[in-house]
Amino acid sequence: MPGRKGFLPGHSGNPGGRPKAVAVMVQEILKRTHDGKDLVDWAFRIWRGDVKPLGHRPTPQERFLALQWMTERGWGRAPVQIDVTAPSVIIVTAQGDVE
Repeated sequence: MPGRKGFLPGHSGNPGGRPKAVAVMVQEILKRTHDGKDLVDWAFRIWRGDVKPLGHRPTPQERFLALQWMTERGWGRAPVQIDVTAPSVIIVTAQGDVE
């Protein structure tokens, strides 16, 4: 139906839910990484500039990516702001100008 939002009562957009194989994989990762602690320790070592995790001193970009990975898991990703007052059509010219 045009203009209708959401799903009818009793209907889902994802009737099968998350695939069972994903849950099995998550459980296996948690088991093998001491509930994720090994992953966090690895990222901390990269962020601190330790040579061991990567076999070389991490570059500034690698350190930033480790920090980003940790903060996104600790506090979630920053919300994306969308300006709904902007024109619905944006034209970028060959010169890179926006009209």
